[in-house]
Amino acid sequence: MVEEKHGIKEPFFLKKGLIGKSVVVSGILIVMLAVATGSAKDCGGAIPCDCGDTVIEDWTFTEDLSCAKGDGLIIGADGITIDGSGHCINGVEPGTCSGFNPRCGIRGLGYDGLTIKNLEVKNFCFGILLDYDEIKELHNITIENCKVHDNGYVENPNNPDAGEPVIVHGIKLYGVFNSTIRNNEIYNNKGSGTSCEGGGNGIFLRGIDGYGANNNIITHNKIYGNSKSGFFTKMMPKYNEISYNEVWGNGEGGIVLRCKKSAHFTIECNEVHDNHGTGIWIGGPENIIKNNTVSNNRDGGHYVEDPVGGHGWGIKICRYEATGNKLVSNTVCGNDDKDIVVCEIVGEGYDRTTGDNNTCDTIEKYNDEGTTGCRFACEEISAEVQPAPILTPRAPATPTATPAATPGFESVFALIAMLIVVIKRRLRS
Repeated sequence: MVEEKHGIKEPFFLKKGLIGKSVVVSGILIVMLAVATGSAKDCGGAIPCDCGDTVIEDWTFTEDLSCAKGDGLIIGADGITIDGSGHCINGVEPGTCSGFNPRCGIRGLGYDGLTIKNLEVKNFCFGILLDYDEIKELHNITIENCKVHDNGYVENPNNPDAGEPVIVHGIKLYGVFNSTIRNNEIYNNKGSGTSCEGGGNGIFLRGIDGYGANNNIITHNKIYGNSKSGFFTKMMPKYNEISYNEVWGNGEGGIVLRCKKSAHFTIECNEVHDNHGTGIWIGGPENIIKNNTVSNNRDGGHYVEDPVGGHGWGIKICRYEATGNKLVSNTVCGNDDKDIVVCEIVGEGYDRTTGDNNTCDTIEKYNDEGTTGCRFACEEISAEVQPAPILTPRAPATPTATPAATPGFESVFALIAMLIVVIKRRLRS
């Protein structure tokens, strides 16, 4: 019997009485057909991994992989390590990234203890997608020393709201707890849509409704040139640390805690500069923002109607729920709009944003403790932050003469791969 955790139930088609031996046999036949036609297999350990394989033991790359269709690799067991050893997994061309199940460089569903390191991931829809399943959340994930870039697609780079949203990201972490993302370079990833679910973030941390995505560390990464935000949160993540990152040249903002229940974060010692829109945007309560340098964030991006990307604010704390935040020893200078903005409407019994020892020139509804505005002015800084170049979106590649795949073929394979994982987990239980 599958355990029910935190009220998260198994999929309806696995509930008692809704799946029988005939369905399982049919599923196995589909899997056999997929193996026969697509040569996908279990791999790792002594068995080399190829495009579309399911990794069930540790695997170290010995060469680059070029995967023109379908997923790159699929995670199939807890506790495995994928070591790129400096190699690349290349999706060749992302495609339009539309439909139910866009292709991923690395796809993981419901497996804990995963390490991905020393790997370049490019030209898929999602670079890395790690998702909880309907039974449990994910724990103890490590992604380190990777380059995740040029994934995703956007139809009109000048209008992120044009056409159907393309909801893909460089790295998406969904329902992930107690994990570390460090020393990576995450850049030029694309997507579209202006809602909280819109695509194009470098890292998208999304919580499980009611439970969040908690106690993660995002540190020492370079995150730049992504079509939406560098780092973006949704659905009540809590107690996460965002530290020592450099975040620049992104299209909507740098570090964005968008959800009104993004709470108890520590955001410290980051360099956030030259983004369109807000450098650091806070929508939730009880966060600590300290020792960051936030400079030269610009007006004129493609998210002009968006509360995050509308103007070049430095630090903006701006939702009704964004109470009790603290700003300490940040340097916020040279932004196109105001350096620090607090626009919360706080009811009786709730604390406004407070802080001290910050450096800025322009404020709105914020004062350091015991003074007007920031304690220090920007002209008192002895050295200026040097702006980094803003990367422009990559133009779609010219189509080649390669024969086109059957419409929907990649999606069928992705669904079959997901069915393999579900059936294996079901049979093991």
